[in-house]
Amino acid sequence: MKPFKLSPEAAQDIREIWAYVAADSVRAARRVRLLIFNACQRVADNPGIGHSREDLTDKPVLFWPASSYLIFAPPESLSKSFAYYTVRVTFQACSNC
Repeated sequence: MKPFKLSPEAAQDIREIWAYVAADSVRAARRVRLLIFNACQRVADNPGIGHSREDLTDKPVLFWPASSYLIFAPPESLSKSFAYYTVRVTFQACSNC
């Protein structure tokens, strides 16, 4: 497993997601947080995994889903020589819900 590093913004996103979900269920909040960390690990272990989202950004960023959230890695983290990955978590709203 390759190590990854959360950006301060990503760490804050995860804390806010945890708090939001924990308001209903701490157990569910733990599951969501674990799901996000597992997705981050998958991104770190597989450079270049994911897909672009031209509807969200024109930057060369790849996104990977984690339940209702998206993990994205900046372009510099996609190089295999880059040992640590910075990820950011964002909520993907459902327009059909």
